[in-house]
Amino acid sequence: MKRLIASDIDGTLLKDGQQTLDDIFFDLISTLHAQGVLFVAASGRQLASLKMLFEPVADDIVFIAENGAYVSYKDEIIYESSMNKSLVHGIVKYIMSNDRYEPIISTKDTVYLTQNFYDNFRKGNEKILYTTTVTDDFFGITEDVLKITAACFDGFTREEKLEMDNTWRKYVNTTMSSSIFFDFMNQGVSKGVALESIIKLFGLTSYDAIAFGDNFNDISMFKVVDNSFVMETADDQVKENAKFVVSDVPETIRKIYNL
Repeated sequence: MKRLIASDIDGTLLKDGQQTLDDIFFDLISTLHAQGVLFVAASGRQLASLKMLFEPVADDIVFIAENGAYVSYKDEIIYESSMNKSLVHGIVKYIMSNDRYEPIISTKDTVYLTQNFYDNFRKGNEKILYTTTVTDDFFGITEDVLKITAACFDGFTREEKLEMDNTWRKYVNTTMSSSIFFDFMNQGVSKGVALESIIKLFGLTSYDAIAFGDNFNDISMFKVVDNSFVMETADDQVKENAKFVVSDVPETIRKIYNL
């Protein structure tokens, strides 16, 4: 029996604009937990958002937040990777030099964003549980930075993604977490690296684990588990990295565990 399930959230567990999880899914996690199966919520979201989203079962699952830069279990920090301040400032300057981009800075306790981003995105998505702070001074942030995001409301072109990746991949790990979010983390930080550490921490192997995802930042998870499942709505390049294509995570889990 597979003893660990890791799943992305937005676009995977939450589909078609869904912003909250159904109680029936919490029941499923509790049933799996009683059978000795560990659930890992893996996301580009902040930890606070994940804990609010999974509140009924938060004490029973592991959280991979900020694309692997922050990992927590039972309110204890398992792993944290903060970025060098000069590197943060360099990336922020780069993002702000393009009128199409908006900078977003993720720290342990809040996400810093511009008033423009808040007005044009956040206000229409209040049900997405997030702790945010509006600022016009990204260089005055004193907290440790876990992740930087370039946001583009119209979506990044292929050329823009390549240009950002070519410019910064010598210094940081980069990934797309959605069509409008391009993320920068420390080198060696990814969902997959975090998941691999969790697998070892709990005395498991890759054979004991499965993973679900839908975007490029989930590919690293697919590479460290025995069976990987990608959503049918995913980009073809993402699908190429998974073993199975599925339409629904809870339904697939029930089939695997005969629930």
